[in-house]
Amino acid sequence: MFWTYEQKEPDWDGKALVSASEKVETVKGKREWVDLQRFSRRQVERLKVVKVIGWTEFESEDLSPFVPLLRLMEWVHVGKPGTIGLGQILVTT
Repeated sequence: MFWTYEQKEPDWDGKALVSASEKVETVKGKREWVDLQRFSRRQVERLKVVKVIGWTEFESEDLSPFVPLLRLMEWVHVGKPGTIGLGQILVTT
Protein backbone atom coordinates (compact mmCIF):
# COMPACT_ATOMS: atom_id res chain seq x y z
CA MET A 1 0.00 0.00 0.00
CA PHE A 2 2.78 2.44 0.87
CA TRP A 3 4.30 1.88 -2.56
CA THR A 4 1.06 3.04 -4.20
CA TYR A 5 1.30 6.49 -2.61
CA GLU A 6 5.04 7.10 -2.32
CA GLN A 7 6.59 4.94 -5.08
CA LYS A 8 9.19 3.71 -2.58
CA GLU A 9 9.46 1.45 0.43
CA PRO A 10 8.74 3.00 3.84
CA ASP A 11 11.82 4.17 5.70
CA TRP A 12 10.91 2.53 8.99
CA ASP A 13 12.32 -0.74 10.30
CA GLY A 14 9.47 -3.20 10.89
CA LYS A 15 11.50 -5.47 13.16
CA ALA A 16 12.57 -2.51 15.30
CA LEU A 17 8.92 -1.39 15.58
CA VAL A 18 7.86 -4.86 16.73
CA SER A 19 10.67 -4.87 19.28
CA ALA A 20 9.76 -1.37 20.50
CA SER A 21 6.08 -2.35 20.75
CA GLU A 22 6.96 -4.82 23.51
CA LYS A 23 7.72 -1.81 25.73
CA VAL A 24 4.39 -0.08 25.03
CA GLU A 25 1.65 -0.41 27.63
CA THR A 26 -2.06 0.19 27.26
CA VAL A 27 -2.85 2.60 30.08
CA LYS A 28 -6.56 3.29 29.54
CA GLY A 29 -9.14 2.58 26.93
CA LYS A 30 -12.71 1.84 26.07
CA ARG A 31 -13.88 -0.23 23.13
CA GLU A 32 -17.35 -1.16 21.99
CA TRP A 33 -18.40 -3.51 19.20
CA VAL A 34 -21.17 -2.11 16.99
CA ASP A 35 -23.02 -4.20 14.41
CA LEU A 36 -23.98 -2.24 11.31
CA GLN A 37 -25.58 -3.16 8.02
CA ARG A 38 -24.91 -1.86 4.57
CA PHE A 39 -26.50 -2.61 1.24
CA SER A 40 -24.33 -4.05 -1.52
CA ARG A 41 -25.57 -3.14 -4.98
CA ARG A 42 -23.17 -5.65 -6.52
CA GLN A 43 -24.44 -8.55 -4.37
CA VAL A 44 -27.96 -7.09 -4.11
CA GLU A 45 -28.25 -7.84 -0.40
CA ARG A 46 -27.65 -6.39 3.04
CA LEU A 47 -24.27 -7.17 4.55
CA LYS A 48 -23.25 -7.15 8.18
CA VAL A 49 -20.36 -4.85 9.09
CA VAL A 50 -18.77 -5.05 12.52
CA LYS A 51 -17.22 -1.83 13.80
CA VAL A 52 -15.16 -1.14 16.89
CA ILE A 53 -15.64 2.31 18.39
CA GLY A 54 -13.50 3.58 21.19
CA TRP A 55 -10.22 5.00 22.29
CA THR A 56 -6.96 3.74 23.71
CA GLU A 57 -4.16 5.50 25.56
CA PHE A 58 -0.65 4.09 25.26
CA GLU A 59 2.41 4.82 27.34
CA SER A 60 6.09 4.14 26.74
CA GLU A 61 9.45 5.81 27.19
CA ASP A 62 9.45 6.67 23.49
CA LEU A 63 6.40 6.45 21.22
CA SER A 64 7.96 8.57 18.46
CA PRO A 65 8.87 5.58 16.20
CA PHE A 66 5.16 4.81 15.87
CA VAL A 67 3.95 8.32 15.01
CA PRO A 68 4.70 8.21 11.24
CA LEU A 69 2.90 4.88 10.88
CA LEU A 70 -0.07 6.11 12.93
CA ARG A 71 -0.26 9.31 10.87
CA LEU A 72 -0.31 7.20 7.69
CA MET A 73 -3.11 5.07 9.16
CA GLU A 74 -4.98 8.27 10.02
CA TRP A 75 -4.72 9.41 6.40
CA VAL A 76 -5.55 6.19 4.52
CA HIS A 77 -7.85 4.70 7.18
CA VAL A 78 -7.35 1.25 8.61
CA GLY A 79 -8.77 -2.14 7.81
CA LYS A 80 -11.21 -3.72 5.44
CA PRO A 81 -14.20 -1.36 5.91
CA GLY A 82 -12.04 1.71 5.21
CA THR A 83 -13.41 1.78 1.65
CA ILE A 84 -16.93 2.44 2.94
CA GLY A 85 -16.00 5.23 5.35
CA LEU A 86 -15.06 3.17 8.38
CA GLY A 87 -11.60 2.47 9.77
CA GLN A 88 -10.91 6.04 10.78
CA ILE A 89 -8.50 6.85 13.59
CA LEU A 90 -7.40 10.10 15.18
CA VAL A 91 -3.95 10.42 16.71
CA THR A 92 -3.36 12.91 19.50
CA THR A 93 -0.13 13.41 21.36
